[in-house]
Amino acid sequence: MEKAKKLEYETIELYASEYGEPLYKKFGFQGEHYIAKYQLLTHKTIHKGLSNNIKVLNDLPEWLIDLDRKAFGSNRAKYLQIKMELGAKLIVFDDKGYGLCSDGRIGPIIAQDIETAINIIKKSILLGANHLITSKYNSLSRALSDQIKLDIGKSKPDLKMYYGKKLTQDLGYVYAVSSFAKG
Repeated sequence: MEKAKKLEYETIELYASEYGEPLYKKFGFQGEHYIAKYQLLTHKTIHKGLSNNIKVLNDLPEWLIDLDRKAFGSNRAKYLQIKMELGAKLIVFDDKGYGLCSDGRIGPIIAQDIETAINIIKKSILLGANHLITSKYNSLSRALSDQIKLDIGKSKPDLKMYYGKKLTQDLGYVYAVSSFAKG
């Protein structure tokens, strides 16, 4: 927090476990919504219904940066570029959405509609993804359960929290996040 203040950041965001929530609240963090980690239990029909319009790119198109900014309320182009430099695969569906796939994880997934998000998830599974982190009670987990079996296992939901200025976000575009802190 001290480093963020020195760098004059206006906002710090994180996902807190049930054990971490009281600590972060003590330091002034506010809660927003819960997220959960799901294992993706796939079956051999994953190719079925996968659109031909899905591609893996090496560069961030401008429309993607704009869509991400609309969803998260800030310019995260550097973050996305760093993720790709560290090996994340960028999956796009036309100009309707994108997802990053790395280390068995899918996320973030930012999409204009659920069909786009599902196509990105299916392609991510073909690239080796086996879990995603998404809002605990959202339309994605319900829609996916018809096509891909999700298992929440024993993990408990984490609370998205922020400190400082709350960003204006449009969570209607956010179908999955990249990760949450461990420790």
